Amino acid sequence: MEQSLLTKGPPQVVPDRTDEELVRELAAGSMGALDGLMARHGRAVATLLDRTLHDRSWIEDLSQETFVRVFRRASTFRAGTKFKPWLYAIALNLSRDHNRRWAIWKRFLLRAPAREAAPPAPDEERVRLVREALSDLPDDFREVLVLCEIEGLSYAEASEATGCPAKTVSSRLARARDRFREAWLTRHPGEANDDLR
Repeated sequence: MEQSLLTKGPPQVVPDRTDEELVRELAAGSMGALDGLMARHGRAVATLLDRTLHDRSWIEDLSQETFVRVFRRASTFRAGTKFKPWLYAIALNLSRDHNRRWAIWKRFLLRAPAREAAPPAPDEERVRLVREALSDLPDDFREVLVLCEIEGLSYAEASEATGCPAKTVSSRLARARDRFREAWLTRHPGEANDDLR
C-alpha cells in the first residue's frame, strides 16, 4: 500500500543529483525522478499547505496535485531557476484557488454541531492557537509569513514562490508580523512576550 505524503519518513537522499537535475530527468520521462522529488519535498509541501489552507482536510489531495503538476510542467522548468520556489509557487497557487472556492462554498454549507473531543495536549493547543491567529490574516500576508518565518525562505525565494517583487514580500512580511501580533494579542491579551515583538 502506498504511503501518504504526510506519513512518509525522513526525506530520502537521491545521491549526486540536485532537484534541478531531477526535474530535467522528469521532463525526459524518468518516473524515478518524480519519486525522488516527492521523497525530498512531499512533507514540506504538505506542511506549507497545512499552514495556508483554510480547510485542512484537503492537504493530502492538494499535496498530490502539486506533484501531478510538477510532472505535467517539468518541461517548462527554466534552467537556472531554483526548484523549491517553483514547487512552492505551484502549491501556493493550488492553495489560493482552493481557499477562494472554499470561501464561496462556506457561505452555503450548513455546519453540523461540533462533537465533544478530548482536550488537546499543550503543544497541540499552542499549534491550534497559532493556526487560528494565522487564519485571521489575509492570504497574501499569511503566505509570506509562512514562507519566510516558518519555511525559512529568503525574500528572493519567497518572491519567486508568490510571483511578487522582493520589496513587496518585505513590506507584506512586516505588515503580516504586525497583523499576526495584533491577532494573537486580541485572542490572548495576557500573553504579550518578546516572541511577538
